[in-house]
Amino acid sequence: MKIVIAGTDEGLVIQLRKFLSKYVDYKDVLDVEETKITNLGTGLNMLSFIVDEQVKVKVFGMTLTSYKTLVRNGDKSVKLTAIPTFAAYPAILPVLGNQGVESLFREITQDCVKSGKLTESIGIELGLIELPVTIDLTLGTPNLTSKSSNASHPRLHSNLGNYDEYEVWKDSGLGFVRHDVSTTADYTDNTTLPAAEVHEVWLYKAIYRYKNAQIGNWSVTVSVAVHG
Repeated sequence: MKIVIAGTDEGLVIQLRKFLSKYVDYKDVLDVEETKITNLGTGLNMLSFIVDEQVKVKVFGMTLTSYKTLVRNGDKSVKLTAIPTFAAYPAILPVLGNQGVESLFREITQDCVKSGKLTESIGIELGLIELPVTIDLTLGTPNLTSKSSNASHPRLHSNLGNYDEYEVWKDSGLGFVRHDVSTTADYTDNTTLPAAEVHEVWLYKAIYRYKNAQIGNWSVTVSVAVHG
């Protein structure tokens, strides 16, 4: 069971809000020191406030820079608008708590783990454990493209992602037939080229394979001009 702490400021604010809103349902089970939870709430309020104010500063900075550009390089026949003003702090400011709200949160999460009562379901509800991402391989479609040729032999490319390989199907004039299987993203068709001065168009399409079976959707058809 892996505890995940949000890496961004905004993400941590969201995570702390979720944790504190759900912790009340499990406080008697996890039994974290009440003072720590109180301090975490104080820290959340300050972090949320500062993050919001920082965004305002960034926006104001861009606004002021644009205004400076008008002052220096704008149309000399146009009168300036009012000088931008920064929004004042709200009348009621958050309570000043201790520094290091993330450090405190990490300590609290470890207290929850040490209690021996933090189950996976509780961890998910508290926002401490990320739900596993389920990938539906049946929805995959190879992003087949043609690349620059190698001695006139067609070169194809498709990301493999979570798949084992992809089948290459080819139509050189008589309809599509299975041509080969590629276990790497890049594939070169080394089929004998047409006779000298003969020009042909070969068509390709692909479908993923997983555990020795086709899976997913067919790619778009890619055409490649070849000549001897």
